[in-house]
Amino acid sequence: MKKKIIISKPFIEEEKSDIFKNSVKLCAHITMENPNTQKLEKKKCYFEFNREYKKYLCDTRSDAFVMGILSSAMELGYDIEFKAPISEKLYYQLTTYYIPMVSKHNPTYPMHSIKLIGDLDNTKIENSKAVATGYSGGVDSFYTIIKHGKICDIATNKLTHIVFNSNCTSDNNEERIKKTYLKKLEEVEAMAKEANLKTIACYNNLYEFYKFPFRAFNMFYSTTNGSIAYALQKLIKIYYISSGGPISEFSLDLDRINGHDSQVFDVFTLSCMNTENLSFYSSGMECRRIDKIEYIIKEPLVQKYLSVCPYSSFQDINKNSVLNCSICEKCLRTLTELYVCGGGKILQSLAKLLM
Repeated sequence: MKKKIIISKPFIEEEKSDIFKNSVKLCAHITMENPNTQKLEKKKCYFEFNREYKKYLCDTRSDAFVMGILSSAMELGYDIEFKAPISEKLYYQLTTYYIPMVSKHNPTYPMHSIKLIGDLDNTKIENSKAVATGYSGGVDSFYTIIKHGKICDIATNKLTHIVFNSNCTSDNNEERIKKTYLKKLEEVEAMAKEANLKTIACYNNLYEFYKFPFRAFNMFYSTTNGSIAYALQKLIKIYYISSGGPISEFSLDLDRINGHDSQVFDVFTLSCMNTENLSFYSSGMECRRIDKIEYIIKEPLVQKYLSVCPYSSFQDINKNSVLNCSICEKCLRTLTELYVCGGGKILQSLAKLLM
């Protein structure tokens, strides 16, 4: 008999937290065989926010939890059973397109074809029509912020919120994850304030439901990042996920483009994530990285906060640290690209960030 992941009905919980002074969590109990211990466990999965977002939490759908653990289920080959309904459109797109196609073209990772089991709901949810995007501090992220925030002249698509979540960890050290998250959050809130955007901070424990060392968690991450938007379906109407590459690199088979992750087929993934209430867009797929740098490089916000380094956040959190280490592959690549686009004058203005 095929193994299953069982998601309870979501519920909202208020409790003391070491992340936010006033905390609220959207929770569900998840029962599954732990892939790291091979023991059947029932654990609480949660998305934690500042309490001001309580009224926006969607506890009538399982969308956030199904999407949060979808990559884990596909990696392990576990079906997902949910006790509260998921959006009908989301179910159709996942079971008809996303799951069969991603599993078919990625057999060596592996990503398995699985079933989603539970009720469906196609009623619309009352929504405040916020427009949000996730934030990393890198080139792709700032391209989305500038294009859909400062530059956008279409009111319904203009950015209103920045989402900063705790995903993409490479270890399971909860203490380090929390300290690193809170350290970075200060920078995010300062940047968002200068950009006249509101910050949505979300800490979650999705990584606990993935097989260590989190290959699926960090390779097929668009679904987990998008899960925060589903948790806030009463607030968010449009969610931009920043693309890491142009549409010309599109491929469902990651073995054919070694070194890449699922962002190369984000335009497909995000089209399968839309619901009756929520629309996802792949921002930046229309251009190359060098084009994005040319687009954003003269913006004061970018010159102050650009953070491309994957290692700087892991420095001693008790010491003052720079946004970029200046010696890793990503820092050196960006320095080269900045020189090509802007020459020495632009590099000088960014020296405090990248050198």
